[in-house]
Amino acid sequence: MQSESSQPPVLIVGAGLSGLTVAVTLLQNNVPVRVISNQPSRGQYFRGSVVVPRTVEAHRFLGTYERFREASRIFPQAVLYGLPGGTEVVKHFSMRETQKSTPWLPDATWMLCPQYKHETLLQSFLATEFSQQVQFNHELTSFSPASNEAAIRNVETGDIETQQYSYIISAEGAHSSIRKQLGLNFVSDLVGNAKFILLDVEVLSELDTTIQHFWGNMAEKMVGLWHSSGNHFISFMTGEWDHQYIIGGLENFIELFREFTGRNDIVFGKLIAPITSYTPYIRMVDRFSVGNTFLLGDAAHIQSPTGGQGLNSSIQDAVNLGWKLSLVYHRLSPPSLLETYHEERFPVIQEMLLRTTKLPDKTRTAKETNEALKRGSDTDQLGVNYRWSSIILDEVNERATADADTSALTTAYDVNPEIGAILRAGERAPSANGFLDSSGNNSELILFDLFSIKFHRLLLFAPTSEVNLVKNVIEALKAYPVELVKTAWVLPQGDSNEPNVGFTGPILVDNSGSAYAGYGLQGHVPTIVIVRPDGVVGAIVKEVEGIGRYFAKIFVSA
Repeated sequence: MQSESSQPPVLIVGAGLSGLTVAVTLLQNNVPVRVISNQPSRGQYFRGSVVVPRTVEAHRFLGTYERFREASRIFPQAVLYGLPGGTEVVKHFSMRETQKSTPWLPDATWMLCPQYKHETLLQSFLATEFSQQVQFNHELTSFSPASNEAAIRNVETGDIETQQYSYIISAEGAHSSIRKQLGLNFVSDLVGNAKFILLDVEVLSELDTTIQHFWGNMAEKMVGLWHSSGNHFISFMTGEWDHQYIIGGLENFIELFREFTGRNDIVFGKLIAPITSYTPYIRMVDRFSVGNTFLLGDAAHIQSPTGGQGLNSSIQDAVNLGWKLSLVYHRLSPPSLLETYHEERFPVIQEMLLRTTKLPDKTRTAKETNEALKRGSDTDQLGVNYRWSSIILDEVNERATADADTSALTTAYDVNPEIGAILRAGERAPSANGFLDSSGNNSELILFDLFSIKFHRLLLFAPTSEVNLVKNVIEALKAYPVELVKTAWVLPQGDSNEPNVGFTGPILVDNSGSAYAGYGLQGHVPTIVIVRPDGVVGAIVKEVEGIGRYFAKIFVSA
């Protein structure tokens, strides 16, 4: 794919996780970007730290996986201390039980990565791989949706420059100036009666950094401390606290913390971020895009933080928009492809808000702290899907439709799918391992290694006896650029024949059976699965002609 040099860059307003993720996605696809932030520098906040398995997988496809693993750790277990006294452990528990990795799910557990570390690794990736810097202290003062012209002010000098951009992306957060200028509705609704306090603070005394520490009862009064990095900890409070008194200063927090827990041995240092008192609420726009302007993350939707879904949903927004915008920017796909950003993400976010709306009151009213904080498998986001999407093609299984009644097929936010069950187009593409290469040697490769934000991957599940099918697939793919559509041939377990039909992609023998099981395939019935750049199954077809029917939804006509 070659960049159109005559086209202006894409303007990304906001350098949080959604803005940085869409920047990585676009640059990986040779789309020039400009990233600005009205902040003086990257923040040092811990918040937005829960990273669920679906987001970890996104890092694999973005090319940032190793950096993420270095910056993160497994989400810690928690302990509840008895009161009074505050030192005796009365219960061990976890918000989300640690899951074992499987061939289909190599990244099975929640990870903990403070937001500032997450942003740092993406900024570093942009700088080292693309020489792309975030322009801090630059704010958008105005823009024209009709011409895509934007006026940007240098906060330090006061200078204002006006430039035209191909597209404008708002990743500014809840106070998005672009959303306001577009006049989009951002309806707010309180979520129950729960109130919370958050603060980032130094802990100077020795306190176990490998676990989360809790005192009290969620239904009455509770306080928690857990480690961020260095001597930084975050404290979370809920229940009948004097919020106004606590936000009055760190010394007030320390006074009430020690009075409640009895832990005078815990010595606090300075605040890292201001003390925040808040009541959870939800907000959502009615459109995620207007013309060539798009909204990501908190600029489009706000949810209760108790479910750990906000950061992760924002990154999925960015990945979904990014691969589509890349193709349209290079004029390889029609502009109508961009309409599917709203079509796909809006129902997912809508359902996510409904689910997370229930969590604050559950957190506040549950008598047992471990039950109050426990989260279900749906929060892993592995069941998030686009089965109803107009660019999804499933010629094997029943698929959802936009006007269908509420059913299992139209649920955008499923619990984790069961391996061996029917896999439908629009769902997450599983990984697999235990392969032999075409020479019969053990391969360290996993299926996720074949996926990338840069291209579609066609997986041909067929035995070597299907020579004509393989030749027809090779011929059909000549219609598409090789850098945009890559292939892999997955032979069934026990198929040791040496294929010799001019297939240029990887040829793998499913020696463990995990690939055929993960994709719900039985026996040696040939099946073609096309995985999108975002790791979603775009198509499941039986016939070669299905390849053309799917890509007719994605690419411009030849």
